[in-house]
Parts: sequence; C-alpha cells; structure tokens
Amino acid sequence: MLTRLQTAKTPKAIRGFIHFTALFIDKEGAPKVQQSLDAVQPNLFSILLEQIWLPNLQAMHFRHTDQKVVAVAMTKVCCYALMRWSLQ
Repeated sequence: MLTRLQTAKTPKAIRGFIHFTALFIDKEGAPKVQQSLDAVQPNLFSILLEQIWLPNLQAMHFRHTDQKVVAVAMTKVCCYALMRWSLQ
C-alpha cells in the first residue's frame, strides 16, 4: 500500500489508504499505529499525516459511515498528539 502511494497517488488509492488507516486507528489506537508505521521507517506516521491525510481529507468523498470512521480516527490522533505534547 505504501509503495502504491509512492508510485501512483490516485484518488482511489489515497481514499483507500485513509480509510484503512482510520479503521486501524479506531481499532488499535493512535499509539499502536504510530509504533507500527515508525517501525517501518522513522517518523513515517507523521509524514503520512502531513502529506497524505491532512491535504486530502476535504477533497475525498467518503460515504457517510466512512466519514464517521475517519472523523473518530482524526479525533483519536488529535487527542494522542495533545497528550504527548502535554507530557513533554
């Protein structure tokens, strides 16, 4: 999936990646997803958020239920980020 995003960023691939990652965050939590992605490459979680998630969220057209999944995931990511910053 990451290779596909590197070679050909089609709207369908981006939407699929965002939805998959949102489901993963909803199920496992933001810390687990960050650890998993950062194990592949350092700071990969932050890079994907900055370059894939945030720039494409408004442009993507999700079904209503998928919008809820993505909204919950983004809320979890924001809460996790605030918690990390407050601890530093």
